[in-house]
Amino acid sequence: LIEHKVSKLEDFVDRLAVMHEGQMICCGECQATLNDPEVRRCYWKLEC
Repeated sequence: LIEHKVSKLEDFVDRLAVMHEGQMICCGECQATLNDPEVRRCYWKLEC
């Protein structure tokens, strides 16, 4: 399943995998993945 609106996925999945520029940068439980510094930097352009 590919979805760019993460908020829609949290109710349906236990784990997330995040890719950036063709590479998987994180995979794990939803909240842990969403809080990962690399995911935050790449996906939301947030400084960690």
